[in-house]
Formats: sequence, structure tokens, C-alpha cells
Amino acid sequence: MSGKTTRTYGRSAPRPDTASSLFDAAFSSSSAPSTAASTSGEPNSRQASKRPSPKKVDELVKSRSPPIELPFSPPSADDADSPPDTKKNKVVRGLDNDQDSDDDDDDRLLDIAPRSQGSTASISNKMDMADLNDDAADESPKRPHDAFDFDDDNDAFPEPKKQKSSDEGMAEVDGGAEGNVFRLKRKEAKPAYTHKWTQEDEEDEGENGDAGQSSNRTAIRPPPKEDTTFKSPAPAPPAPMRSAAETRVRNVKEAHQCLESGEHDDYKHDLEYLLSSLAAAKKDVKLKCLSTLSLAKKCVAPEFRQFLRSQNLANKILRALSDAHQYPTLALCTSCVVYLLARDKLSVAVDMYGLRLIVKLVQLDSLDDREEISAEYAKCAKQVWAVLSDWREKASEGISRELMFDMSEETLSTSFLALESLVYISARVTDQWLKNELLNLGALQWLVIKVEKCVSKLTANQENQEELRILERCFRILESCTLINKKNQAFLISHKSSSLLQSSAKLIGMCHKKIERDVGDARLLKLNIDCLSGVARVLMNLTHENELCCTKLGQMDNFLRLCLSCFTFLNGKFAPADKHFDLAVMLSSLLVNLVERCNSNRRKLLSLEVPTFDSQSNTVNCFSALKALTMMFLRHEAAARTVDEELDRDLELDDAPEEEEKGGSDDEGDKHVGASEDGRLQRTKEPTEEEMAETLQAAMNKASSHMEDSVIASYIALLVGCLVQQNEDAVSTVKSLLPNDSLAPMIEQLQRFLEFMKIAHAKGTGNRSVERIIDLLERLN
Repeated sequence: MSGKTTRTYGRSAPRPDTASSLFDAAFSSSSAPSTAASTSGEPNSRQASKRPSPKKVDELVKSRSPPIELPFSPPSADDADSPPDTKKNKVVRGLDNDQDSDDDDDDRLLDIAPRSQGSTASISNKMDMADLNDDAADESPKRPHDAFDFDDDNDAFPEPKKQKSSDEGMAEVDGGAEGNVFRLKRKEAKPAYTHKWTQEDEEDEGENGDAGQSSNRTAIRPPPKEDTTFKSPAPAPPAPMRSAAETRVRNVKEAHQCLESGEHDDYKHDLEYLLSSLAAAKKDVKLKCLSTLSLAKKCVAPEFRQFLRSQNLANKILRALSDAHQYPTLALCTSCVVYLLARDKLSVAVDMYGLRLIVKLVQLDSLDDREEISAEYAKCAKQVWAVLSDWREKASEGISRELMFDMSEETLSTSFLALESLVYISARVTDQWLKNELLNLGALQWLVIKVEKCVSKLTANQENQEELRILERCFRILESCTLINKKNQAFLISHKSSSLLQSSAKLIGMCHKKIERDVGDARLLKLNIDCLSGVARVLMNLTHENELCCTKLGQMDNFLRLCLSCFTFLNGKFAPADKHFDLAVMLSSLLVNLVERCNSNRRKLLSLEVPTFDSQSNTVNCFSALKALTMMFLRHEAAARTVDEELDRDLELDDAPEEEEKGGSDDEGDKHVGASEDGRLQRTKEPTEEEMAETLQAAMNKASSHMEDSVIASYIALLVGCLVQQNEDAVSTVKSLLPNDSLAPMIEQLQRFLEFMKIAHAKGTGNRSVERIIDLLERLN
């Protein structure tokens, strides 16, 4: 710079002017000279007006490139000893050239803002810092800064170079209590993603990275960078190509699941529609009848009935039809729906409201007694019969036995359909609340009256099959209601002066006569046998541990003789094969109950003579009661013993070849077992499937007949033991008929029966009664 005194901003002054530079830097913002300046002994040769003002310096610094704030070396001892308010702010300002430049130290300037003008220690500290900066500037390589050269006479700064502005390069102003401090931020290096495929590329890049880092050497090194390089995993195998039209769908249901879901939704929507129509048509009987008939058609399908049971919707339907008993056509359609729901093995579970509706439907009088039947009712009856016919066809598919359906279009009525429904519901729902509720709703009272009316009709016309069917259904309901229910038993015994007991005694006499007379009519014979079995079941429940009922029945004319005659004569001669065992057990159980606790009945029964049928000789003979029972015992006990011997013989024949093979050689076994007269071996053939099925069926038949004979013999021995109680003189008659004049066969049979009951876990007082009879016979033997 020729002829002018120039001064480079940011570069320290020559060595002789060091004190002056320090004074200028320290007192640049002060308007009056301090006392410390006067004691220094060296006046300031430069005018304050010719130096740039602090505001312009701030503008210049802000316009420069992004600053970098660098850490300083540890403070000197003087700085540590000085008070906190006299310590100086040390801010480095400089040009931010390239990050990897070797001359970064030349761009760093030290600016010491005035903090305490009256402290000599602060001035000395500033001088020391200036000396350090001068030394650092001398050691660093020189570089021209033309942009910062200015004339002392010219107060204007040179225009700064234009650089890219960014948020990171902006200077932050820290406004403190004593002045503004300019902090220059450093650009932080952002992690870069580098995709590396092979190990060789990673090694090459590693070498290049080391070389680049070695070139970036600064006086003060920044902290090491973190390794932000992303290393990708091994490439996956290529996916199979798919066509554009192909779409992969996950979690797809199976075909049967989709079908079941669709059917479920259809049934749900149909039922909601029908229930809404029933709720909307409160007074429109025709619409209600049509909706109920549609529901009955839906119930023909077993899937729909299963849907109703699973969702427990039957009670909801019955509540919607709670007023059906008020209209004949609607009552008929409702009874049809209830009948279809009740015929399944898993019968519908009804609540109190549904049971009340069924009882009301049962109590409706039949329209057959009326002179006029409306055309609307006849049309509805035809539609209901069509629905029942369709259900019968579908229910008969896949079963070998005949479906029980004792109805015709002429006998179809609301009361009979509801009565049939109540039969199945009471038989399959064994809850005590149902039995008690039937009594509370008046169902048992109605049944007693119905039995009395039907018996009266049969007395006038014994060929009325419809009344026999109704009686059989009534007794089945009564049997379910009286099973292990003392309250219902007591009510039926005493209701209307024992009307049920009297009607039952009359019915037994009528059935006995009709069975003897109408032997050729198989259908009528079956109805009478079923009716007789139903009466025996009800009376067996009523007489169980009830001496009052036994006494009342024993006092009726000819009742004990009819019961004993049915057991010894009627059952053996006229009962079908499939009904013989059931009727024998019911009648023998009834006789045991009648004489177990009532001594008057025992005496009456011992004095009776009854006809006895001998199945072996197919003859009928009249014997005393005790002799007839003893002969029956011997017959059934011998049959059971014969079956035992046959089974033992079959087992011995099966084990014989194995024992012979173990005992002798192979040649001897072949000659003894498989050799014929000409010396040839006859090897046994493996049985075919048909032969195996026939053998299995034969074994099952033998076991079944053995069980039946054993049970009947046990009940007869139990009855004989009850008869000889308090009548020990009659024991000699029994011993004279038994082998070796001993009661041992009866005792052994009862012991086997008791063991069978214990194995079957039978509970109650039956075991104690059997044990008591066994002790009595052992004592009398």
C-alpha cells in the first residue's frame, strides 16, 4: 500500500505496537480514557474516530461466512484468580472457508469485549491473550486478506464477499447484561448413506476415507465422527414372477365355513323379518298366522332348528306368540312350530313363559266336537299337515327303524300336537323347576281330568284308538313329573279323592280284557301294551316308599290279582318281543313296592291264585301266587345259567388250539387238530366280514338274553323275599320247589344283582332293601 498507513483488520499489529493494539481493542467501546490507560506511560497514537465502530464490526462479522466456535486452551493463572465479574468473554470469529482447508487458523480472530474498564488485572489478561494470538498468527502461514485492508482515513468497510446463506451459517447474538457476544456455529457433518455390495468396495472406501481424513489437519481437531455408514444385508433371492391379474388373498375361509356363515346370516335375517311381522301385526290374526306358518316351514330343515337352539331363540318366538291360544288358526300353527322343535333329540329348552303357552295350547278343546268348522281353519289345517308330512319324509331319511308318528290328517288337532310336544320336553328336560311349574300352571290337574274322561270313553267304546293314544301320552308326562318328586306324588295321590289311582285300576282291567280278546289286531295290541306299561310306570313312581298309596291300591277290587296276572300270564303270552322285558320289569317293580311296606297286601297276594304261562310248554296253568312266582324264577334262572354255560364253552373252544400247540410238537398238533381221515391237513379259513358280523350279533343276543333273564329272576327273588316277611310258614312252599330244598339259588342271584347295582353306582334305598332281603333269606335258609 504505497504512501499510506494501512492497517489489516483481523491481523495483529507489528511487535512494537503491541501495547497500542491492546489498548485499542480494550477501550474501543469506551468514550473516556481510564485510569489504567494513563498509568501505562504510552499514549495511544491513533484516533478513536478513525477506527470502525463496534456496530459496524458486528455488521461485518454477521455478513461473513458461517463462524466456528473453537475451544480455548485452559485459562491462565491470572484468569483463574480474577473474580467472575472481571473475566472476559472470549469469542473467536473467523472466516469459514472449506472444512478440510489447512489454513483454518488464519481465519480465526480474537475479539475481547470490554467488561471492566477500571480493572488493571483485566487489562493485563487481555494483553496476555493478545500476545498468545500474535504468536499463533506468526507461526501460522501468512496469507493476504485484501478484503480486510482499509485506509485509516476511510471509515467505510470494504464490501464482503457473497456467500451462500443458510440457517446453520447465521451468527447467534447472545445479549448479556454487559454486551453482545457473537457465537459462530460450525456446520455439522450429516451422515451419508453409502450402499456397499461387496467386501472389496468396503476396503477401497476405507482406504480413501483414511487418506481424506489425513489431509484435514487443523490446529484444534474436532471430535471424531461416528460411523453412520449403513451396511445392507445380503440380497434376498428374487421373488417368483406373478401375473398382473393374479392377487394373493390371506386368511381365506374354507368352503364349508363360508357356507355355514352364509346360512347363519340367512337364517338370522329370515327370523328377524318373521319376528318383526309378528310384532307389527298385533291384531291382524291372518298376518300372524301366515308368519307362523312360514316359520314352521323353516323349522322343517334341521339346520334351522339347530340355529334356533344354538342362539336360544325358541323362547323369543314363543313370547311373540303368547296370545296364540286365543285364536284357533294361530294356535294350530303355533303348536306345529313347537312340535317340530320338540321332536329333536336335543329338545328345545323352554322357559316359564314358553311352558305356560304350551300348557294353554294343551288345554284347548278339540274342534272335532264342534258342529261347524270354519273354512279358514280347514285351510290352515291342510297347510300344517303338508308341513308335518315334509318333516316326516326328511326325518325318516337315514334311519333304519320306523319313525314314531301316530297322527293323521283327520286326527290332527292343536291339543294333541301340544300334548305330544310336552311329552318330549318333559322327558328330555329333567330339571325340577319344570316338574314344579307343571303343577303350578295346572297341567297336572288337567292331565288327571283328561285321564278320567278318556277311561270313561273307553268303558263305553273300547275300540277307540285315539283315546288310547291320548292316555299313553298323558301317562308319559305323569311319569316324568312324578319321578323323584314327592310333592307331585302326594298331589296326584290325593287329588280329587285319588281319582288318578281309580282311573289307573280301571284302565288295567280294560287293557287286560282287550289284550286277551284282540290278539289278531297287532296295532290295537301294541296300543294296549303301551298304555299298560305307562300305567305301571306311573304307579311304580307313586308307590315307591309310600305306604299310603300302596294301601289305597290294595283296597281296590281285583287290583292285586290283575297286576299279578299281567305279570305271570299276560306279559309272557301276548307281549311283543321288544316289549316283554320292559313290561316284566315295570310290573314286578310295582308288585315289590305294593308288598314291601304293606303287610295287608302281602297277605292278600299270598292267598291269590293266578294263571301262569309256561313258555317252554306253551301252556297256561293256574297256581297260587307263591308257587307261580317260584316257578317263574326257576325258569328265568335256568335260562340265564344256560347262556353262561354256552359262553364258557365257546371260550374253552377258542383256547383249546393254543394249549395243544404249546403242549405238543408241530407235527403232533397238525395230525391231532387239522388232519382229516385221508391224512391231509385242513387249515381253518379266515372269517369274512359277514361271518364276523353274524358272530358278533349272536354274541350280543346271548348277552342281552342273559341280562334280561338275570334281571327278571332277581326281581322275582326280591318279590318272593318280600312276601315271606312276617309269613315264615310260606318258606316251606318255596323250598320244596327249589333244588335241594334250599334258598341258595335265590340268595346267589340277589347277590349278583346287588353287585351289579353297586358297579352301576345306583343310588337310593334300593341297595339297602336288597341287602335286607338277602339277610332274611340267609336266616330262613
